[in-house]
Amino acid sequence: MNRVKKLGLMICIISLFISAVGCDAVKIDPEKDRQRVVAKVDGDEILKGELLDLYDQYKPIYGITDDVEEDSEYEDTIKQIKEALLDQLIRENVIYNKAVEAGFEVDDEVKAEVRRQMLEYIEENLKLDEENKDKDIESIAEEQLEKQLGEYIEQIGITEEEFWEREGKYEQINRFMDEKLKDIEATDEDIQEYYDEQLEEQKENPESIEMAAVQLYRPEGYIRVKHILIGLSESDRKEYENLLYGGDEEGADEFLQEKLVEIEPEAKDVLERAKTGESFEALVEEYSDDPGMDIEEGYTLNEDTSFVESFKEAAFSLEKEGDISELVPSNFGYHIIKLYEILPEKDFTLDETRDIIKIVVEDEKRNKKWTTLVEEWEDEANIKKYEKRL
Repeated sequence: MNRVKKLGLMICIISLFISAVGCDAVKIDPEKDRQRVVAKVDGDEILKGELLDLYDQYKPIYGITDDVEEDSEYEDTIKQIKEALLDQLIRENVIYNKAVEAGFEVDDEVKAEVRRQMLEYIEENLKLDEENKDKDIESIAEEQLEKQLGEYIEQIGITEEEFWEREGKYEQINRFMDEKLKDIEATDEDIQEYYDEQLEEQKENPESIEMAAVQLYRPEGYIRVKHILIGLSESDRKEYENLLYGGDEEGADEFLQEKLVEIEPEAKDVLERAKTGESFEALVEEYSDDPGMDIEEGYTLNEDTSFVESFKEAAFSLEKEGDISELVPSNFGYHIIKLYEILPEKDFTLDETRDIIKIVVEDEKRNKKWTTLVEEWEDEANIKKYEKRL
C-alpha cells in the first residue's frame, strides 16, 4: 500500500513538473513570433510581423479594442479577420511578382516619386488655408511629412526604409495595373446598354437612385437649394462629438446650445442681409463654412436623401422658389437655406449623361478584367498558407 501511495505521489510530482515546464515552453517571444512564416508565394516568405502590422491598421476599422481581443467570444471573428488580411497580403505578393516580371520593380527613383507625390498633396492642402498665403509652403510641407511619417512608423513599428519600400511597392502595382488595363474602353454599345438598363431600373425602383453611380431618372419630390452655413469651429464640433459618442447626450446637447448662442449674432446679421435682398451667392462666398456645396448648383435632395434632418425639414417647408428660411440649427452650426427650384419629374438624356456613364462603364470593365487576371495569377502561383501560426 505504501508503494502505491509513493508511486502516486511521484506521478503527481512529475505531472506538476511537466506542467511547469510546459507553461514556460508556451511563452512567446514577440520578436521571434514576428519572424514566423505565415505564408509563401512562389518561395517568397510572408512573415507574421507583416500580417500583424496590417492587422493593427485595420483594428480601428473593425472596432477591435484590447477588451475585444481579450474576450473569447470574438476569438473566431478575429481569426477570420486575420485570415482575410493574410489573403490580402498573398494577393499583393502575387500581383507584385507579376509587376516585377513586367519591369515594375521598386527602386530609389520610385520611392523618391512617391515622396514627391505626398509632399505635393500636403502642399495643395496647405494652400487652401488663407493663413499660409505668405508662408514657405514647401518647408512647412516637409516638416509636416517628417512629423506624420515619424508618428506613423512609431505607431506601426516599422522602419522608415520599410515604409518607403512598401509605398513604392503599391505605386508600382498601380502602374502595372494601369499598363495592363490601358486599352480598355467603353464602346457606344456599352454606354447605350448601361443607360437603358439603369434608366429602367431607376424608374421601377426609385429608392435605388440615391445609391446609383449615375442618376438617370428624377421622380417628383426633388428640390434644389443652397445654404449659408455659419459654422461651429472645428474644435467645438469635435468636443460635441466626443461628448455625444462618449454617451453623454445631455452634456453634448448643452454644449451645442451654448456654442450656437455664441455664433447666433453673426448668423442673424447674415440672415437679415439675405432677407433684405443681398446676393445670396455673394453671401455664400463670404460667409458659408460648407466647402462641400457646389456654389453653382447647390444641393438637390428629396425627403429620403441622407441629410441633416433639421436641414431637410426646413428646406421642404419652403413653399415657393426664392423663399429663404429662418435660422436652422444643427450640430454643424446655423443654416440659412434658400429654395432655388422645385424640380419636375425628368428622364436625363443619354447626351446629358454620356460622359459620366463612359467613366462608370470603363471602371466596371477594368475591375472585371483585373479581377480575372488576379484570379488567374493566383491559380498559377505556388501558394502555401500556415494558418495555425496566426
